[in-house]
Amino acid sequence: MHTVIKHRRERVQAVDEVVVLERIELIARLGVCYESQAKDKDIALIWISELAGGDENQHYP
Repeated sequence: MHTVIKHRRERVQAVDEVVVLERIELIARLGVCYESQAKDKDIALIWISELAGGDENQHYP
């Protein structure tokens, strides 16, 4: 039973990591859009930094 729970946690963690990477990619694409304002690009870079930093205290929906 313990092994099953461990494997599920590992799969959930892997999925969470993929989701974070997909969000970083999306934010990066939006941030470099030619129509983006400088403020939008700055916000995108801040969000990427926060997501890539892996702050364990921060949970992203």
